[in-house]
Amino acid sequence: MKSVGVEIECGIWKGKLLDIANLFNVTVAEDGSVDVEIPDYGDGIWMHNAEIRYWSDDLDELLDFMRFCWEKARIVQNPSCGNHVHVRFNNFVPFWFSPFPYYFLKMYRRKYAENRKYMLRLGNDYCKSYKYANEIIGRMLKGNCDSRERYKFVNYLAYPKHGTIEFRIMPYAECYNEHKSQLMFILDVINKWSKHTRKLYEEKSSLPGQEYLQEVEEIVILEEKGGDIGNEIQVIL
Repeated sequence: MKSVGVEIECGIWKGKLLDIANLFNVTVAEDGSVDVEIPDYGDGIWMHNAEIRYWSDDLDELLDFMRFCWEKARIVQNPSCGNHVHVRFNNFVPFWFSPFPYYFLKMYRRKYAENRKYMLRLGNDYCKSYKYANEIIGRMLKGNCDSRERYKFVNYLAYPKHGTIEFRIMPYAECYNEHKSQLMFILDVINKWSKHTRKLYEEKSSLPGQEYLQEVEEIVILEEKGGDIGNEIQVIL
């Protein structure tokens, strides 16, 4: 994995936004789908629809940024917000194949099956599920799709524009620890997929998509130990 970027949709006091910009190389935009009510603390000018973007090739640095946003700048999120993650790879090939989005969705359902807030994201218009055929992914990677096609839980249209895959499925968080947990889940699934598909693809590259997915999933489940992926963005290929 080469680098990771986060897009944080939130409400924030503009003075606090300046504090973030003074410490981190961020880009800021307004998002028309975001609307966070002014809180009962702080003062100044309230930005109710901010989207704050930050990239890093160092996971510790990225987490420091996220912690600062939550604990120092005191951002606020609500159900109009989502937390998007962009991942840029050294070797993109294993994520081109159509089984990957289905594998990711299965892992998501498994982890958040009892969490209504997370499961509701599966029906959200901004992170829809759809049939990921290889030919569809191929068109998206070339940018030969309507821009509205980006509203998928795994967005391949980000590749021709940013050189990334975008993960749009995560809902709003209520604190830094929850936001961190969202990010680490995504990176953990990516690492597992990369590790096992690389090995399996080398051994059984002729397997059809569904059989390929089943074998990868069986390997991951058998070997999964529940540990963290660590704090270095270096595992992927």
